[in-house]
Amino acid sequence: MKIPIVRVSRYWDLAATDLLNDDKLKGSDHDFTDGVLLAKDLNGTFTFWIHMNFSLSQET
Repeated sequence: MKIPIVRVSRYWDLAATDLLNDDKLKGSDHDFTDGVLLAKDLNGTFTFWIHMNFSLSQET
């Protein structure tokens, strides 16, 4: 028996890596953006549907 979904939510934790001018430091400290898509069913149970994470660079 499938339990009906009552709510679906997406959340993003945004991050960006600063541009570094020192070649020795480039790429050494990445920040990652994470996103999740959650579903809540009628019983109050949360289920992760999608999780994504990736590194973005800051554009000037």
